[in-house]
Amino acid sequence: MAGGKFIEQNEKIIGVQAKEGLSTYLNIVENNRFYRPGCSYCTIRDFCMQGCFGAQYEATGEVFQNIPSVCRFLERYYDFLIFKYRESGIIDYILDPTFIHYDPYLANSLKEYFKDKEDKIRYGKN
Repeated sequence: MAGGKFIEQNEKIIGVQAKEGLSTYLNIVENNRFYRPGCSYCTIRDFCMQGCFGAQYEATGEVFQNIPSVCRFLERYYDFLIFKYRESGIIDYILDPTFIHYDPYLANSLKEYFKDKEDKIRYGKN
């Protein structure tokens, strides 16, 4: 683990030993996507449930290193959900400031998501 290592006993994780002290532990507890490789600029980071630390550790040897196939799956999954929500009109309600459950952060995240998707289509980015 880049910031430390797991403490294992009988093939079970029983703790975390951080190299940089408390910062690694807090990153694990907070699960802050802005500090995870690949998440900080991801178009779905505001909606994503992110990968499992245990699975990431098994697959990559790093707790915070995302598994690329899981990222691709989650991106397609959220693309599909957002497409269906947009198609059914739910997104229009979410973006409407008069909507009773209006959340400016979510509305802004969705607007950024749509802008990024349009840029990818317009400029052929993947």
